[in-house]
Parts: sequence; C-alpha cells; structure tokens
Amino acid sequence: MPGCCQMSPETRALRQTIEALAFEGILRPAQGGWTVGDLAIRAPHRLQASGRVRLLDDPRDTTGGLLKPDDLERALAKAGHDPAALMTAMRRSAHFLRAAGPVRDNRLSLKGPALEASLIEGHPYHPGFKTRAGFSDADNAAFGPEGGRTIVPVWLSVDPAIVTRAGTDPAQGWAPPGAIPVHPWQWRCLQRDPAVQALMARGALRAPPVDGPRMQATASLRTLAACDGGDHLKLSLGVGVTSSVRDLVPWSVAVAPAISDWLGRVVASDQHLAGLTILPEHGAAIVARDLLGGRLAAIRRSPPPPGAMPLSALSLTQSDGRALIAPWLAAHGTHAWTARLLTILQPAWRLMTHHGIALEAHGQNLLITHDGGWPTGLVARDFSESLEYLPDRLSLPAPDLAAIEPAMAEAPDGTYHRMGRATDLRDLVADCLVTHVLSDLADLLHRTGHLPEAIFWRLARAALPHAPSLRTDAAMVPAESLAAGLLGRTETHPAPNPLKEPAMTRLFHLNDTLIDPFGPDAPDLLAGRDPDRTRIALLMTDRAACLTQILRLRDAGASCHPIHPETPPDQARDLARRAGCDLMMTDAGLQGLGQHAPHAPSGVLIQTSSGTTGAPKIIARSWAAIQTEIDAYLQAFPQAAGMTPVIAAPITHSYGLIAGVLVGQARGHAPVVLDHANPRAILRQLAQFRDPLIYAAPPLLHVLARLAGAQGLHAVMSSGTVLPQRWFDAIRGASRQLFQQYGCSEAGCLAIAQNPDRPEDMGLPLPHVRLQAGRDAPGPVSVHAAGATVQTGDLGVIDARGHLIFAGRQAEVIDVAGLNVYPAHIETAALSLPGITDAVAFAVPDPVAHQRPALAYAGDIAEARLDAHLAALLSPRQRPVRLVRLPSLPRGANGKIARRALAETLLEAPT
Repeated sequence: MPGCCQMSPETRALRQTIEALAFEGILRPAQGGWTVGDLAIRAPHRLQASGRVRLLDDPRDTTGGLLKPDDLERALAKAGHDPAALMTAMRRSAHFLRAAGPVRDNRLSLKGPALEASLIEGHPYHPGFKTRAGFSDADNAAFGPEGGRTIVPVWLSVDPAIVTRAGTDPAQGWAPPGAIPVHPWQWRCLQRDPAVQALMARGALRAPPVDGPRMQATASLRTLAACDGGDHLKLSLGVGVTSSVRDLVPWSVAVAPAISDWLGRVVASDQHLAGLTILPEHGAAIVARDLLGGRLAAIRRSPPPPGAMPLSALSLTQSDGRALIAPWLAAHGTHAWTARLLTILQPAWRLMTHHGIALEAHGQNLLITHDGGWPTGLVARDFSESLEYLPDRLSLPAPDLAAIEPAMAEAPDGTYHRMGRATDLRDLVADCLVTHVLSDLADLLHRTGHLPEAIFWRLARAALPHAPSLRTDAAMVPAESLAAGLLGRTETHPAPNPLKEPAMTRLFHLNDTLIDPFGPDAPDLLAGRDPDRTRIALLMTDRAACLTQILRLRDAGASCHPIHPETPPDQARDLARRAGCDLMMTDAGLQGLGQHAPHAPSGVLIQTSSGTTGAPKIIARSWAAIQTEIDAYLQAFPQAAGMTPVIAAPITHSYGLIAGVLVGQARGHAPVVLDHANPRAILRQLAQFRDPLIYAAPPLLHVLARLAGAQGLHAVMSSGTVLPQRWFDAIRGASRQLFQQYGCSEAGCLAIAQNPDRPEDMGLPLPHVRLQAGRDAPGPVSVHAAGATVQTGDLGVIDARGHLIFAGRQAEVIDVAGLNVYPAHIETAALSLPGITDAVAFAVPDPVAHQRPALAYAGDIAEARLDAHLAALLSPRQRPVRLVRLPSLPRGANGKIARRALAETLLEAPT
C-alpha cells in the first residue's frame, strides 16, 4: 500500500486487506463502505479508474469504533469463508514489517543491494505482503533483504547423472565447475529430507566447504545479488511469499536460457525496442527433479545496470508521507516526468502488440534506468516461468521448448508459455502493468496532489495505444484474485479497464452555443510558462471565456483563481495577490501582478469562502483533490447520470464549477452554462433540454418554483444555505426530483440529500469522507479523510439513517445563560405563521444572560401577532427579545445572510 509509512504495520495490513477484498468482490458495497457476513465496514474511500479501492481513513464499524482484525475474521467465517490463511498472512506481514523498522530517508541515493534492502514495504496490494511463511524471526533477520546481511550460498557437488543443465555453468567464476548453489536456509531444510539424506549417503550429493561469493537478498527474497555487482542467483526457497512457496517451478528451469536468448533476439530485431534491456537468464540447473521437484534448482541471471530502480519503488513514500520520487518530479515537472516514464514503458506494450509476447510486467520484474531521476530506459527480468506468447503473432519463431521440456509438446494452450487467444496476452499485461503497477503510481501522484488520476490515464492511453485484435480497450479485463485466493477462491474477477476511453467530454454549452475550450481560437495564457509555477487570477465578464480558461489551466496542470466578475478591479487585484497569483486575466488582457507564484505541482484551484461568519478565507485545493470529490460525487449520485446539467450559478464558485460543470463533463454531458438570471428565460431554456437538472442558488430556485408551478421542474439541486421552510416547500412542490448538497469551502461537496423531506436534511456523506457530528443533540460537524480533519464550523446531528441534519453555524448559536439556542428553531417557528415570508434569528447582547435571541423577518404580520405566535411555540430562553420587521431580508446571491453584519446594522439603527 503506497503511503503505508505513516501508519502502524497492523493498520496497514488491515487496510490493505480490506482494499483487496473490496476490489475482488468478497466485500459487498454498502452505504459508506461494505458488508460481509453480519459486519458493516465504514471507511472513506475512493475508487480508481482501474477499480482499485483506496481507503482514505481507518475502517470502522457502525458504532464508529475502529475495526479490529478479529471482527473481520468472524465476519468472513460467517459469510462461509475459511479466513485462517488470510488472517495468518496479515498478521505475519504486519509482524515482519514492524521488524523491518522505519524506512530510510535517503533511498533515492542508494543503488543495487542497498536499494533493495531499503524497500521494506513489501507487496503493495497483497494481504500477505510480507508473509514469509517458514521463516522464524532469526531467519528473517539473517535472510531478509532489509537486514542487508551477507549471504554465502552453499555449493553442492552433485552426481552429473541427476542434474539437468542448460546454458552457462551457474558456478562459473564462483565455485568449482559444475557445483550447484543452494540457499543456506533451503539447505538446512533439505538436509532433514530423507530423499536428500539418501542421495548424500550414496555419495551423489556432497557439500564440500567452498568460499563462494558474498551475496545479499533482493526484494524477491529467493534471488541473491552479488555484493560486488556481479550476476544474480535465483534459488529455490521453500518460503511462502504472497501467494506461493518460492521453490523454482521444475519445468521453468531448463528452458530459462532458451527463452531469454530468444527474447533478446526479438528485442534486437526491432528498433522501437531499443530502450529495452533484457537481463539474460544464461545458466540453469535442477537436481533430482523426479525426486525433489524444484526444491534444488538455480538460475543465474545478468545483473541490472548500476542505479536501476525497480518500478515498484516509484509508488512508495517517505516517512513523512511525501512521494519518494518527489525530488524527481520537482526537478523535471510532474507532467513531463510522467509522460516520459510511460514512454519508457512502451517496449513492454509493443512486445505484446507487435511481437505476440507478454511479459509479467509487475513492479519487481521491470526496472528503469534514469539520469538524475529522468527515465532513460526499461530493464526486464525473470521470464522463464511467466512469459507468454501466441504462436501466430510471433515476429520470430519461438524456441523448441518441447525439445527441452517434452511435456510441453502436447500440453493444452495456457498450461505453460504458449497461449491460445490474443486476449490471454492482454490479460497478463493488463493485470500486472495496468491494474497494479500503473494504478499504484496513479494513486501516489493523485494522493500527493502531484497529478489528478484522470490526467494520468489520459497520458497512459496516449503512450499505450489501442490494439484492436487484443481488445486492449475492453471495458473490463480479468484480474487475479490474490486476496480471494487466500480464502480458497482461485477464479479471476472483472476489473474496469482505465485504458478504455472514458465517456467524459471537455465541451460545454453557453446557453445554446456549444463551446470547445480547446479549440484553436482560445488564447494560451501559459505561453510556454512552467504550469507548476504559474497561478492566474481570472476576472472576466465573458462567462464562456472564463470557463474556457479554467478548463485549459486545469488540463495543463496550472493554478487559477476565478473571481466573480462583479468584484471591483482593485479588490480583485488584492484578492489575486493574497492568493499568490503572478498573473491576472481581465477583459483588457493578461496583466502581471509583480510577484512570483508558489510552486504547486499540477496546480490548484483557488476560491474564497463566503465570509458570512467572518472575513473571507483564501482556499487552495489541488486539482487531484477536486478529482477525488468529482469521483465521489458520481459514485454517490447515480440518479443524475442521464440528466442534462444546467448551471445557473456562478462558475467562479465551487457549486457551479465543480458540482455543475466538472461533474457534468465527467458524466459525458456537455453542461449548459447560463449567462443570465432571468427566471422566465431560464424556464424556456430548460424546456429545450432532456431531463434538465438545474444548479442554482436558493433565491433563484424559489422564483423558478413559483413560476414553474406544480411539478414544472424536472430536477433541482440546491446548495449554499438551508432553505427557509416556505421556500423548501415551494421548490419541492415544483420539482419532480429535489436534491440538496452540503459542503464547505475547504473540502468541497460532502453530502447529498435525495428527495429530502425537510430543509435541514443534508443527506448521506459522500464516500470519500467521514462526517462526525452530534448523535442525540447538535454537535460540531467535522470532516475526516486522507489523514486530515476539517472543522466546518457547523453544528449538526447524524441520524439513524446516517444522514447529516444541519443545525446551524457554531458562530451563530446564541448563548443564553450558558445554554445553546439554535437560530434554526426560532426561524422554523416564525415561518410556520402564514404571512411570514422570511426570517433570520441572531444574537443580541444581554447584561444578565450574556446573549438573547432577536429576530428579523419579512411579511405582512404585525410584531405583536408574531410575538404571540412565538410565545406559544418556544421556550422562554428561545423567545426573541426583539422583533424587527423589514421589507425583505438582505440575502446574498447564494441565499445566505451575514447574521453578524445584520445584527450590527439593526442594533445601530434607532428603535
């Protein structure tokens, strides 16, 4: 699991297991998480384009308590699974990860065995990521790569009659000719085997003292690397690692030199594969195969180039959560570096598409060479067991492997290396390279804010072009069920294919006009500037031009700060400078602001909070964080999938821009952006679209509801403030479908209510967050996800359904002699009197009780009548000490009222 360095080994093991079980369908999706047996698991999470599940916080049960491994074990058993192997793998992995100690801080500077020793995290997906079944703690310390201990192979003198050899002598330059290397741990075990004892008794097997080469374990455990940089030895090791015991598969040993020699010739024949280096498996030997199987065998392999980095390392983090490759990304630019890496991976793809050969392209088998972090080449190793080919697609004939391994001659396709269908090759490469290696890297870049995942996969689709005969753009591809395998299920499971072009569009409508923001007429504001160090404020009256630039800057990985066009220019320039912008685009053109923008990899969107309870705050959110919000919005709100989004809200605000435009585009719609607020014109335009879903501020929705009449609006989304009850009733009556969304400036949309029955119902939290609030009484609403907590400043209750019920702003609660009085309760009581059209409660100072409530209202009702009405419905502490009747209340465009400012104004006015 990338990012595991910041959590305990036990937490990492549990989280990684839940991610795998959810991805493989053992856990069933449910509200806020999953279920299995009688257990409901709740955890903020996101789904990658590959279907991989990523937990954003620790998993919990329905009571809010942290989930325990024992809870999962019991639930799996109740669901009919045997969880023993899975739980053992989890616990052993956590144990050995803890023994490995903290990660080193200088891993990018390491090479060879020292680098391998520093990569302590283990498999990034498998629940048994560090199982090492068979190793004791002492064995792990002696033979695990993390310890960096010197390992000297045992060299056996073996009767040639019981040895099968191929290629060069594995002992060449290291031991007497013909000697067979064996791992010291393996030899210790073999000596207890009666068959080996019999061979030794008759002199067919001896272990004379040999001062062989000094070696170290690599991340694969069974492969030893010469400390002097020489060849590697892949040795049989009867230790359980992830899903299998690591003895060498007997049929894969003798064929190893022939396969790697053939693969080398294929690479040499194609100039497009010049960037690929094959590490030949040039010598192999297996002893007493009929008697011992693959328990005494060795393959000698050429070493990787100095400084080569395993692909798996690219997705790791440092102890502080920063990406291990962050210095490389900063030096070369995230977009450029990612595109270059994907280009370097092309040979593995081309071998499949043009030569009919599929490599098991996982993170240990592929390495990159680099120059100061800039990828320069691809290195591939370990072919003898896992390489696959399709005879009728080969550019060079395969070697006669049946001459070496006769059982291969009549074996059905798929038994060994030869496959029967082109999609078999795709399945291997897609599972290893796409579903795992690239998904891990995409998650790292996304999670650390370096690159939104959608852009990563767009770059990947460009680098790994579609091969129709291989159906590389299929919507789903099979993935190996690694977690389910520990439960006894061996079948694959379907996984979404991120290389399939998504349904999303980059177009939008301005009223009736279709706009392509990436057309040739749109000005390029970057003009060669470094997008990571460019931050542009947008003060533009042309809504289409402004949205065009937002979309272009987002796509380029630059930062932007959309400012409402009614903002005075001087105030806008001040906002832009406070936001760190170095440029500002206005109707007059692009202007410099006399300052440098801060470095922001892949860009941020800058917005300001509403300021209704204090000074507006500058909020910067990475485009990756916004993409997480969009994906969660889509997952939580499928009801709108077929609706046309119509945005009658400012695109300079997250409601109109993210929930309206960007979500709509992600669904494959070209959203309709309206550049006016004429209610009758809006109703005419809504009639032109299929199943319109209108995004607008509450005041406009209220007017539209009155004009549209009963069921006159197909679907409505409200946001920004709790609707007054009268408004809510009117809008609900005019809408066939009513939705409300709740959020905060710092974290975006957090919850969606679908057809709520009261205005305070904010609905269920989106899947990427966990909301905390009161249970029996209103409490502070906080947001938890991705290791961070945001205090919203709101008060609310989580009800029995899991819905957030809004109770007001903490800053607006009225403190009457130490007891909380909630403005919403007073407002609801006032609005229940026919003739009251709007109401807002606020605090006024009181010399005895500290504060008392007051109420401003609009409506044709005398103060005395309203006072009597409230006296009958409210407690003495809730009853307003002052009523102020106004022609209308000063609600902003979003429907909110600045209560403090209103109170100050009314208190200053003469009574």
